[in-house]
Amino acid sequence: MRLTAALALWATVAVIDSIIVAADMIARHTTNKKFNKRIIIATDAGSTVDTDLLDSVIQSLNDQEIRVQLL
Repeated sequence: MRLTAALALWATVAVIDSIIVAADMIARHTTNKKFNKRIIIATDAGSTVDTDLLDSVIQSLNDQEIRVQLL
């Protein structure tokens, strides 16, 4: 696999995976506490996003009252 292909593959899953990791960290560290929970993502939106898990990730974020902000 060429380096550019490997980077493109990584970028495809990186956004969703980073949201999942961030939501997990927020859930672990804010249990039973009142916070404004937000994930801020800075991206150039230059790669595609794998949408296989997107519905379940969105549902989980809504259930945990975590908001996502894209820059």
